Amino acid sequence: MLLKIGTLDVSQWLTSYSVEYEYLLSEKGSGRNVYGTMMVDVVAKKDKIICEFSPMTSAEAQTFLTAIEPYVVSVTYLNPKTGATKTIRAYISTPKVERNLVNGMTKKLSLNFIEL
Repeated sequence: MLLKIGTLDVSQWLTSYSVEYEYLLSEKGSGRNVYGTMMVDVVAKKDKIICEFSPMTSAEAQTFLTAIEPYVVSVTYLNPKTGATKTIRAYISTPKVERNLVNGMTKKLSLNFIEL
């Protein structure tokens, strides 16, 4: 299992994914001091999973798009940093779906999961 949205394992369609480890900094506690030294106040660390999926039939695409319909979902993925699975609550970027007009299958689907 590489990627699961709620209870739906979508690993079979996953063609690539990357994980970005984002640091969120406080606006008030970060900046340069009088000596020019950069001071940062890290308020949180969040994961962002960037995904691309292979072609899907119309039925598969409907199942997939239904799974990501809620704005916030539970995502379980293989974390490259630890080598173990990790489950996060995440919101979804705007899904991009390319469709093949000849056979009705999706050509490509891509989206990001950003940890809350």
